[in-house]
Amino acid sequence: MITPKQQIVEVFNVAGIIPAEISHLSKLHILSIESDPYEIRFEPQNFELLLKNLTRLRELHLSSVNISSTSPLKFSSYLTNLGLSDTQIFGTLPEGVYNLSNLESLDLSDNPQFTVRFPTTKWNSSASLMKLYLSGVNATGRTPESFGHLTSLHRLRIASCNLSGSIPKPLWNLTNIEVSDLGILDLSDNHLSGNIQEFYFEPLYPVALKQNQLQGPIPKSLLDLQGLQFLLLSRNNLSGQIASTICNLTKLLVLDLGSNNLEGPIPLCLGEMSGL
Repeated sequence: MITPKQQIVEVFNVAGIIPAEISHLSKLHILSIESDPYEIRFEPQNFELLLKNLTRLRELHLSSVNISSTSPLKFSSYLTNLGLSDTQIFGTLPEGVYNLSNLESLDLSDNPQFTVRFPTTKWNSSASLMKLYLSGVNATGRTPESFGHLTSLHRLRIASCNLSGSIPKPLWNLTNIEVSDLGILDLSDNHLSGNIQEFYFEPLYPVALKQNQLQGPIPKSLLDLQGLQFLLLSRNNLSGQIASTICNLTKLLVLDLGSNNLEGPIPLCLGEMSGL
């Protein structure tokens, strides 16, 4: 039974229809619903009604819940965590999400019919946002330089989003990206073009730029990053030789340079890197 005084509702391993009565919990702070993919769903318009009434939500997690609805025009201004991955949501993400000054985590991944348009100016959540997962949405267009202001980001995944143009230099200023199974700068499977810019700092995170249209040589500075563990550059149009300085990457665990236009010999020292 759902009572109006509840501030937290967590539901796991269920199936069926989410009751419309949840939208009556106007003081709800946390709503988390998880199940096997699409075994639980909203009735038409109930998701929009939910967001309209729950104006005090801090956290909303609906991973793999079948929303099958357009995005509401407004989210709670108190939101710190918004997770709607793999929910079949469609429409366009309202710009107001970027103005949520307390937002710490945003996960909209695996919703190919959902359009995300990045603002070109600094986001209000720039100082607080730590996790941004947007892989598999429709973010057609260029990666804006406003990403360079997201200096608190620990995790960033924007693969398979139909992004085009060159990689903006401010993106390399995200030096807080963590090295972990989820901590990675992932721009794979887009339509990015141009050269990979030189690095002027020491990022410690994995770099995944595979399956794009990047050109030119592998930057020398990229091969001087002592802490780099994963370098994924396959399926591009990179050219030139693989410099022997690549063996300076003593912590490298995974190297993928396949399906490019690279030429010349493969440095023999790669065969001596025991951790690779």
